[in-house]
Amino acid sequence: MNHFSEHIENLDNADEKKSRLTKKLFLTQGAKAIPSLEAALNHPNIGVAEEAARTLGMLGKDAACVIPALITAIESDYPNLRAFAAGALGRIAQQPELSIATLTTSLKDPVVHVRQHAVAALSLFGSEAIEAVPDLVDALADGDDVVRDFASSTLREFETVPDAVLSQLSNKFDSPDINIQRHIHRWLAATSKSENFTE
Repeated sequence: MNHFSEHIENLDNADEKKSRLTKKLFLTQGAKAIPSLEAALNHPNIGVAEEAARTLGMLGKDAACVIPALITAIESDYPNLRAFAAGALGRIAQQPELSIATLTTSLKDPVVHVRQHAVAALSLFGSEAIEAVPDLVDALADGDDVVRDFASSTLREFETVPDAVLSQLSNKFDSPDINIQRHIHRWLAATSKSENFTE
């Protein structure tokens, strides 16, 4: 057992100071701490698993090797773990072919703060999230203001959109939701592909 495993329980310590110091220890050690943090995603104390996911996200791209484990964590029955794992995928922002597909699925999670973390994470992938455009458009009709705002601001980041993606949006113009209609027309008007569609 490495010395990180000896401290893993303290990620969710009732003593907030001890919890912060433990997280700082893991962050300071960087890649050396990743195996223990990855293992902690399956910890029987769900609080430890949640904090491990958050800490892995703070390590950024150095934690790219744990993306498969974070994707598995997003399938958890525990909403906070799903949310923090989604947030970690965004902070790591690597392997978009895996991460983005998972995050777009999370946009339909029944728990609002999971959707919030997912849409915020997608925004961190920049232009690599282009394949998520149809799902982001759907998120414009979400019942939560935060989700709608992130979806709208992320869509505005795409100055050009591939025809293959645009073709998936044609049915959105008939959406009964006025937010989708208004935002999609406004967004397409700012892209170089807007001439492909008319209001």
